This record gives sequence, structure tokens and C-alpha cells, in this order.
Amino acid sequence: MTDDPLFTALRLGNHALPGIWRYLLPRDAQWLLLPAERLASCERCYWVRLGKCREDCRCCTYFPQLPNYLVGLALKDPASRDAMRGVVETGHALPEGLLAAPRHFRLAVQSHAEDRFGEDPELVCPFLRQDDYLCGIHAYRNSICATFFCEHDHSDAGAALWQALQALTGHAETALAQWAMDQAGVSSADYLAQMNNLADDIDALSDGDGLSAQSGWSPLARDTLWGRWLGQECAFFEACADAVMARRDDLYEIACEQPLRQADAYEDALLAWLPEAIRGAATPTTHGEPVPLPELWYQLQLKVRQLWALPFGEGEVQLAGGLAVHVNPKDDRFSRAHDEPHIVRDGNGNALLFCDEAQAAALLLFREPQVLGEALLAREEIEALDDARGMLAECMRRGILVEC
Repeated sequence: MTDDPLFTALRLGNHALPGIWRYLLPRDAQWLLLPAERLASCERCYWVRLGKCREDCRCCTYFPQLPNYLVGLALKDPASRDAMRGVVETGHALPEGLLAAPRHFRLAVQSHAEDRFGEDPELVCPFLRQDDYLCGIHAYRNSICATFFCEHDHSDAGAALWQALQALTGHAETALAQWAMDQAGVSSADYLAQMNNLADDIDALSDGDGLSAQSGWSPLARDTLWGRWLGQECAFFEACADAVMARRDDLYEIACEQPLRQADAYEDALLAWLPEAIRGAATPTTHGEPVPLPELWYQLQLKVRQLWALPFGEGEVQLAGGLAVHVNPKDDRFSRAHDEPHIVRDGNGNALLFCDEAQAAALLLFREPQVLGEALLAREEIEALDDARGMLAECMRRGILVEC
């Protein structure tokens, strides 16, 4: 592909994020300091090593709701074109983008309700390559895939940061998809009204008989929702991508100004259609005015500041009570899943952190209370760390280091 930034990953720290985020987010987003999330590696799946999911499934038992312009960008890229065209042509796409048909959605909810996430090959994402188990449309994945991590360096505080980033990018994706739909000649307002009109018979909206993850949208649904574009879906998606490419420098402002609509009647009917026994595993629908994008951007920046904040010069910090640094015994599946030579355990033997030699030496300093300040940062053990402030912040957020 060309060197066009839209087709090139945006690097933030050690994260390769969708290239369009350069334009979809506020310009200052390029300076966001994100957690490294060292364990959550697609190349060496942590959950597979722990036995929490199958290698051929991973965390990808999920059908990605992909906005139309990202579908179009993937179709323009020779590396992902064939895979994307295959999914579109088997009836899994609507003018808003890729969207699971009701029967596929029901199976996914049932899998979550039965705690089978990562274990059902039938629900594996169509873009998970089976030769190397990597994403075949990585540069064009949606905000959920781009912000999901199975484990977080900073525990709940890290998860909250990524949730805030997903809320921001997810809102912007939906708004931009509706704008792109309008630009390509399909009224987003009319489309959503038609979705609501189809809510009376959810069973009729999936193709084929019985429950199947292969069930795309039925001919009835596609005829109604695609209109004159039926049979030219790929051309429509590329038109959406063209609209976005032409206005790339204005995308965040466009997303801020675009009224965000949703098919409330359809969403409510879809939820009510699910068997009661599994309904609680589905994300509930929300109504009312969405949080404006500038407010979501402010909330994200606040989460970032809170994550990395340290009480410099404000008191003493030490290892939490009962914690100790040990050699990693590698005597069970959990410890063998970690290459680090040391482990921090609490008084009950629970593992809280795996760390390398330098990190272990630095943590041992905190057996005695330490003042976080320039003198501490100048200590040999702290200077040996690749990212001293990052490690200290991580240990504070995980409750390994505490103020005393």
C-alpha cells in the first residue's frame, strides 16, 4: 500500500493503532501516554498460555461492528481486500458497515452467558488468520478491538483509561459512519427509520434456517436497507472511504457536529428477542442524548493524568503490608506463562506482579519507606529501570506500593 497515513498504523508508545485515528481524534491525542500492556500481546497470547482460551479462537470470538469507511479503506488495500470482500459478499454488511445479524448476535450473547468466550470456533472473527492467528485487517480494526486488552498493567485504573478511549473513538466512529453514509447517497436518518420498521419481526432478518454464526442478513433486510446499492455494496463502502479521505483534516470536527442517531426500536426489539436466560449477558441499550465528544475527550485526558500521577514529595511510599519479592518458581501454568525471573506475592501467596532483575531490585528499596523525589530517582536501582516513573505509577495503581 502507499505511504498514505490513513493506511499506516499510528504509533502511540508500543501500540499500533488504526491510521485514521490521526484524524479521527483531537490533534493533541498523538501525545497521549498509554500503558504498555506488556502481557496483552497478540503475537504471544497470554490467555492461550494460561489455558483460558483456544489458540485458534483467542479473544476473537467476536464479529466486529466495523464502520463503513473502514470497510472501504480495507477494500482499497490489496493486503486486506479479498478477506473484506468475502465478508461483505456473504451478506454480513449494511450501509452503516459490518454488523452481526440477529442470529449471529444471539449466539455470541449465549457464548458470553455460558462463559465460553475464546472457546467457540464457530464464533471466531472472520478476519483472524488461521496460519498465524493475527488480525487480517489490523490497520482497519474498530475501536473495540483497538482498545481491548485481556490484562492491564495498571489493573482497574488502566482498564478505565482504555474504556474512556473506547468511548471517545466509538462515538466518533459511529458519527463519522453516519456522515459518510449521507455523503455516499444513503440517508442515515432514513436508514435508521427503516431499521426500526424491521423491528416487528427480528426472526426474519437473518439468512438461512436455525441458529448459525454464518447467518448474514436476510434478503428482506438487505433489499430494504440497501435499496439501489444492493449488489454494489463494495462500491458503496469505497465511496464512504473516499468521502473520509477527502475531508481527513476535518474528521474530528465533523464527528463533533454530526447528530448521533440510533435505531432505538430495533435495538430494544433485538434485546427483547433474546431468550430471557441469556438476556443479561447482552449490553443493554441506552437512550437519550449521547455525551458530547469534547466531554469524552476531557474525561480521557483526566484518566491519563490520574494514571501517571505520583505523590512526589508529598509523603513516604513503601511496599504494601505482607508483600515480598521472590524468584519466579515456574512451578505451575501461571508462573510458566511469564518469562520474568521474579514475582511479587502477597501474604497468601497470590501473585501480584512478575518483574525482571532491575524491577525487583528497585522494589526491594521500598521495604523501607521512601520519599518519591529527585533523590530517590537518582538511586542506582531506580536509574537502572527503563521507565522508572512508569513502573512506580504502575505499582501504585496496583496497590503494590502504598503511601504510608
